[in-house]
Amino acid sequence: MQKEIEAVNGDPDSLDSKQMADHILNVRFRVENVDTKADYLPDTNRYHNRHRYSLYDFENEERENLTRALATQPNANGAGGYSRKGTTEISEPGKLFRKGTKPTSYTPEHQLMQNQLFAELESEYGKGNVILEENYVDVIVDTEDERIYFELKSDLSPRSVLRQSIGQLLEYAYYPGHSAKPPTKLVVVGRAQLDEQDEVYLSELRKLFKLPLDYRVVKI
Repeated sequence: MQKEIEAVNGDPDSLDSKQMADHILNVRFRVENVDTKADYLPDTNRYHNRHRYSLYDFENEERENLTRALATQPNANGAGGYSRKGTTEISEPGKLFRKGTKPTSYTPEHQLMQNQLFAELESEYGKGNVILEENYVDVIVDTEDERIYFELKSDLSPRSVLRQSIGQLLEYAYYPGHSAKPPTKLVVVGRAQLDEQDEVYLSELRKLFKLPLDYRVVKI
């Protein structure tokens, strides 16, 4: 199989790369039985123009696109994955059509977190000092000495939780007219502990921008 990949100027080492797939599925067939030009769907079929069902021609731009996409994924050591080459050209916006979706069920992790945090904060700051959903802030602690805003996200990735929460907290705290009494602390609340890089990131935000940011874990 590696020789076949080399024959079409591919990278045979990709067979052992976890960036491609955790497990390689090898389907054997005779070349003469493959019709690469077949059009299995009529023009009227709803799947006809969907990109994910198209036959790719890797001799053209798709090879470059795939290589570029894989280059942005982190490797086994966690390196890379956060770079993206910019462009000096604007793209023309295309018309999009989005159909309505049927109702879906979901698990109320956010509400469970909010209830758990409320109970914990009442135990720490006393009854009557913890407020839910005032001016859309998930939880507020309001005492004579402190006013703390808490923004909760149920995502299991702390980095994602930080990304989603910090902008909201800054708006709630500092947008004109939103809060008559500025908060003394802004707390991001997630379900998992920060890792070392997350800690460094949060520390840099505090140091560089003098933001009163903190992070708290709520287990549910």
